[in-house]
Amino acid sequence: MREIRKTLVLLSLAVAALGQPGLLAQQPADPASQDLGARYAPRLGVFEEMTRKEMAADHTTGLAIGFMIGGETWTRAYGLADVENGSSMKPNSSFRLASITKPMTAVAVLQLVEQGKIDLDAEIQTYVPPA
Repeated sequence: MREIRKTLVLLSLAVAALGQPGLLAQQPADPASQDLGARYAPRLGVFEEMTRKEMAADHTTGLAIGFMIGGETWTRAYGLADVENGSSMKPNSSFRLASITKPMTAVAVLQLVEQGKIDLDAEIQTYVPPA
């Protein structure tokens, strides 16, 4: 449960750092001339500092995080992927999720049921056609 809380805190920090009113007004006239990191550098710097502080406070070993704005992505990795061997975390590092995705999937499916997009009594082939 502690890992879920840390993930939610860090995602909230990302939203807070990048979702501020007026952010789009701070972009250069030609957004294609700079990448995502360059255009949002001040806010990303604040986010990265908050991430490091949160990781230190919670003794988080390693973290990889990324998000997309428009068609551009931003990814960063912090800490260690393997403490025993001292190998650094990379943005494309793999994580053992165990069963944490099961409740997330259940909530997503039930939200789709509420929206009328999925019928739990329908045959699976309705949603997953044969290959």
